[in-house]
Amino acid sequence: NINAINFGWVSSSPLLDYRLLKTIGEKYKPDVVVLSLDLGDFGDDIIYTRMLEHRDIFLFARYLPGTTFLLESIANTLSDNQYESLFGYPKSPMFANEWPLERSRPYIEAYSQRIIDNIARYTTQELHAKFVLVMNPRSFQYSDREALQDWNRYMNKRTENSFEIFRYMDELHTTRNYPVISLLSGLQNTTVFPTTFGTDSHWNR
Repeated sequence: NINAINFGWVSSSPLLDYRLLKTIGEKYKPDVVVLSLDLGDFGDDIIYTRMLEHRDIFLFARYLPGTTFLLESIANTLSDNQYESLFGYPKSPMFANEWPLERSRPYIEAYSQRIIDNIARYTTQELHAKFVLVMNPRSFQYSDREALQDWNRYMNKRTENSFEIFRYMDELHTTRNYPVISLLSGLQNTTVFPTTFGTDSHWNR
């Protein structure tokens, strides 16, 4: 018998998951902690880290919250290269889908991968549970028939680098002591259709 508790929430990412796990995770007494990773998590982790540290466009957030919107509006007028040079991180939250692995790797490892390793360490050493990392594909990575009217389609498009993140996940098998599981092949070979909502690329029931 397996009892599962969904510990995530909309627009969460490894950093927020880690903070919640450390705060109340022990009360659940888990045997296994499964972290579900998404392409958008890498950009979210960078933003949430800078937000918590009150850096860049969040510099004055604790005192004058409205300035974040103003600074963000100004920052968005910069080109991708100007933005990256000024702030030290990618402008696009979907950079892991758009860039070759050699370019995205430093950001992945400095933010999300560091946090994931912390979650794994906390899970095994403090919660005395097993840790598993699962990588979820976006619908455009396994089908060209899904969510054709996606309201968020500018973030959900296949590029020549869309499968680089799975190459990175394959590498983790040899460098980490926890299981790393990809759902890509399963969804590439599924006979179920549709797997997403027509106007939203999130999976349906």
